[in-house]
Amino acid sequence: MHSRSRHVLFTGNLLLDKPLQGLYSARADQHDLIRDATLSAFENLVAFAVDQPVEAVVFNGRMFVAPPTVRGAALFRDGVETLLEAGVSVYWAGPEEREWQTLSDIRCLPHGLQRIDENHSRRSVINRSEQWERSVVCEWLDMPRDHNHHTNGAHNNGHVHGQTRIGLTRQAIGHLTQGAALHPERDRRFDLIVSGAADRSHTTRSEKTIYHAPGCLQPSDGLAEGPGQVTMLRIDVNGELELLREETSVVRREQRDLLVEPGGTRNNLLELAELELQELAEQLAEGSTQLLQLEWIVRGPVADIKDWSSEELAAELTSLLETTEQGLPVNHHVQLVPLMSGQPIESDEFVNEQLEEQFLQHLGGQLNGETSDDQADRLTLQLGADGIDWRTVFAALPPRETGHRSGEWGVRALQQYKRA
Repeated sequence: MHSRSRHVLFTGNLLLDKPLQGLYSARADQHDLIRDATLSAFENLVAFAVDQPVEAVVFNGRMFVAPPTVRGAALFRDGVETLLEAGVSVYWAGPEEREWQTLSDIRCLPHGLQRIDENHSRRSVINRSEQWERSVVCEWLDMPRDHNHHTNGAHNNGHVHGQTRIGLTRQAIGHLTQGAALHPERDRRFDLIVSGAADRSHTTRSEKTIYHAPGCLQPSDGLAEGPGQVTMLRIDVNGELELLREETSVVRREQRDLLVEPGGTRNNLLELAELELQELAEQLAEGSTQLLQLEWIVRGPVADIKDWSSEELAAELTSLLETTEQGLPVNHHVQLVPLMSGQPIESDEFVNEQLEEQFLQHLGGQLNGETSDDQADRLTLQLGADGIDWRTVFAALPPRETGHRSGEWGVRALQQYKRA
């Protein structure tokens, strides 16, 4: 028998053909790239699996945004067939019956694609063969309670010598800290539990069990940061596990904070932004990113940034830093966050309603947890505007909304007061 490592590729959400959200200032020549981003990420996965010593790919996340689009379904079929022709086994963990049946109806369900779920083959031994000294078993965890109870008694013997046991789940693990578990009694019999729920990659450990979420191939949520990726599990002959990440996304979002010191100028800010971009570009040099969306959070004293405009700053950054030194196109979006140190702020110091709202939302965070009367006193102190009866405003609001939403309601009242 050969004594060499085994390699299995795990994915989270594919979300084939899902539109990307929250992209700002995209140029016309970038529309095709953005539209095809999730499909391109899937192609990157297939290419990586074919080029590397991967013996199996396990899809463990949402495959499509229902219903599947024609081109998304066709690309999935072609990609899986490419993997199978290259000798790579392909498994789909916990597919929705509707998705599976739809792909079958439109002839986009490849022969040879294996299913792991509670209604069919709940457990799969990946590529059972005498050439491997270690067997790899994948088991679907998200089962009805009675099924779980039945299997617990049969398999509650902990880890098995010469066998790597992998649990597959759609439950989120991003909340787990070191030492925590989803199901303490049941989880301990697995060497690795892979979650397809989270958009972001996450890894933690509880005793001998590793919990891991590969994340999306191409994050589509407007708030998601960092790369989309796939995870390759390497298992050596002694059963030691190593998780290797490979970037697959073509559109990548990153957020960077810039702090304006008292008396700072816009030129100082632009210089800081250029240094941040240079550092980030070095990290992206070897990845699959073809378009970078940079979200700049600019924080500074109200006195220094009250005359600035988010749109003008974004335009300046685009003009100065349209691409990285390596030629990667960059789109910029700026959010101004005025900082306060307790001093009264006159409402006429604001030059636009957007800055007013950001300031008052920040103030709302300070007010959270105070009583309505305390909030009214704080607003009177910070905003002046003696003509507004803040107590009456808050008394008319539901109690749950007078905490974190006080800034939002405050800006509405202040704007109406100014217009009057």
